[in-house]
Amino acid sequence: SVRVIVPLMKRYMTLDDWCKQDGRGPSALCKHLGVSRSTFWRLRNGGFGISPEVAKQIQDATGGKVRAAVMLGLEKA
Repeated sequence: SVRVIVPLMKRYMTLDDWCKQDGRGPSALCKHLGVSRSTFWRLRNGGFGISPEVAKQIQDATGGKVRAAVMLGLEKA
């Protein structure tokens, strides 16, 4: 018999994952959020303290694929 091993999928995407998958690119998200590209890249790379409000905006803008709780460090991706 053949045994198929399926890798475990992440429950939610990181902002970096979403950027790589999204065909529109980060510029559209920057415009939607009203943030500069430099601020966006700091958020994407985790080098910036994110507010709950911005995390929620990102969650909404990505259709829930990027979770606010993950960005705030309350859940693992």
